[in-house]
Amino acid sequence: MMTIRIATLAVGLMLALLCSGGEARAQSFVPCEDSSAFAELQGSLCAVAAVPLNHARMDRGQVELFVRKFPAAAERRGQIWLVAGGPGESGGAFYPFLGTLRRAFPHHDLIMPDHRGTGYSSKLCPEQEAASSPDGLSLAGEEWGPSIGAVYQDQARAHAFTITNAAKDLSFLIGRYREPGEVQLYGVSALRQFEITT
Repeated sequence: MMTIRIATLAVGLMLALLCSGGEARAQSFVPCEDSSAFAELQGSLCAVAAVPLNHARMDRGQVELFVRKFPAAAERRGQIWLVAGGPGESGGAFYPFLGTLRRAFPHHDLIMPDHRGTGYSSKLCPEQEAASSPDGLSLAGEEWGPSIGAVYQDQARAHAFTITNAAKDLSFLIGRYREPGEVQLYGVSALRQFEITT
């Protein structure tokens, strides 16, 4: 049952992106276009921030990072940034646990960024991982060859999809979207989990 629900949510999110036409590329939080399509996402706010492709070489272009926020349900005390494993996993990995998270932290905004290369953030292979491609945000069998070719054709861009740049992305996002109150960072990975409070 849980697998069906997650799959339904993922398909719906993909369709919402297809229908949005990119018009929700807001630098500040605005109501998410898909927030009314799924009960789990009601009331969520979305933003897309432009960051350097390579934080060490600011002249190399930019990528976009998608961030979803669920405002505090009770009197607000701060933010909890929920960072999915990887980089390699999108903030959507937390969607199945929203009910539990919102009950556990009613006084905090829950903020879920998509790492570069995942979810609705800029992709390593933008053409093959576009919502309009044969398998949508996933790679179809026939897309693997062209995607590997694209990586070799623009190696400077591919080399910018690193853990270091992902960490700097997160620092940038927290700095940009920080509001009064405490900020907590909760991250998960296949090997460990960590929690930082500021």
